[in-house]
Amino acid sequence: MRFKYILPVFLLVLLAVQTVKAQSEIQVDILNNFNFGKVAISGWSGSVSIEVANGAFNRVATGSVELKNLGNYSPATLKFYSPTKNFDVLQLVLPGEVTLTRQGGSQTRTIYNITAWPSPPYYSIKKGVTVYMGGTIQLADYLTNPGGIYTGNLTFTVVYE
Repeated sequence: MRFKYILPVFLLVLLAVQTVKAQSEIQVDILNNFNFGKVAISGWSGSVSIEVANGAFNRVATGSVELKNLGNYSPATLKFYSPTKNFDVLQLVLPGEVTLTRQGGSQTRTIYNITAWPSPPYYSIKKGVTVYMGGTIQLADYLTNPGGIYTGNLTFTVVYE
């Protein structure tokens, strides 16, 4: 017998920045961490994606995953700016995946298919540019992936001039 359970999937991803120049020239503020929201798993597995494209943010489930609290999720949101001069961000080099570990446990999850919208280049960022990141997590049964808060580090490179 399979049980349906509600799994809170709040993923706190601590974002870190590496740049090709001194880090004080471009600032990155983290406005929101990834929050995949609450889901229920009625079978063995599936995935939850936060899609960010063309200014529309969607949460999509596959497999035996059902979305709960439909408005309670968010993409990771960053603001790039420069306190000194108008730089152009030419490229963001995002990781292929990020491993997260459950607080108080040893279970892990992975965010993959990480995307950014809008895509670079970002011109004249002195006043600031807000960037949204989406991604996908794979979920399995409760024993494999119990609910909770999962944390990890998402490190990316900012190439600018």
